[in-house]
Amino acid sequence: MTKNKKYHAVKYKYRNLYINRHMEPRNIFQDMVEYHVTNNLEACLGFIEDGKIISPEKKRPYRPGLDENHIYAGFLLVSDGNRLLDALVKDKRVTPSPEHMSEFQSLDGKDGSLFEYFDSLANTDGVFIYDSLDDKVARVYEMGNEDKKSSFETAKSYLASLAGCKSAKSTIKEDLPADFCSYDGSVPLQGNIGTKTRLAIKLPKIYGGINAQAFQIKHTPYTDFGMGKVTHFGKDGLKEEFFLMHERSAINPENPHGIIGVYRQYAKIDGKLGRTIETRTPLPILYETGSYTQPDQTKRQNAA
Repeated sequence: MTKNKKYHAVKYKYRNLYINRHMEPRNIFQDMVEYHVTNNLEACLGFIEDGKIISPEKKRPYRPGLDENHIYAGFLLVSDGNRLLDALVKDKRVTPSPEHMSEFQSLDGKDGSLFEYFDSLANTDGVFIYDSLDDKVARVYEMGNEDKKSSFETAKSYLASLAGCKSAKSTIKEDLPADFCSYDGSVPLQGNIGTKTRLAIKLPKIYGGINAQAFQIKHTPYTDFGMGKVTHFGKDGLKEEFFLMHERSAINPENPHGIIGVYRQYAKIDGKLGRTIETRTPLPILYETGSYTQPDQTKRQNAA
């Protein structure tokens, strides 16, 4: 079996996509996009046929918005660490014990250290908490998703509903675009938003006072290509997202699979979430030799 040559994505083009953003000491969204177009895409290259990733288990293309692609690593990371952790413990969402979370690990401010941390893990289940002040990360194995309401809050919500008043909490439809689940919009939001995405929406809203932000690499494919998107949530809902898709017009010797990267930015306009920016960039695939070679088909057969 011939070993595939090391894959590299051209990253500098993507750096121009992140504009008018709130900047943190470490640009987590950019780091996660680069992880997705290098490590995660590399894991999928040997399974691509006619512009679609073929599931090694089901022997067919992944269905956008419905299936989950576990060929690559997906995870949820929430910043801002220590203050957020204190708040989560206080609200009984996290139990501070070795059985429920790891110790914080320093990233030393180095480029690529977040990648190395994720690659060092046997799996990426759970939720990761990032401390931007000290540049360190911890993994939480279990996190509560239910709000603890007092009797007074429960009564107040009930009376408000009787009076026909809208809850102070926003709905998923207010925090996500209608086409969030699939590129063509055919998969509705209702019933198709998972637990981690709900946490990604909820935590920045609840802990917006300490600038909590949520970042996710999703396993659920967004387009026919078969990979999930990278998302960034703030207190007003989805802030930005990035995903890969196939376009036949993009096929060339440097981009044999016709893969393009799509970046979108969102903002609340008159109380409604709207798309403000969309940028499309072809994704050249370069190998150490400087030329593309077809991935070894035995990789797909052995994985199956």
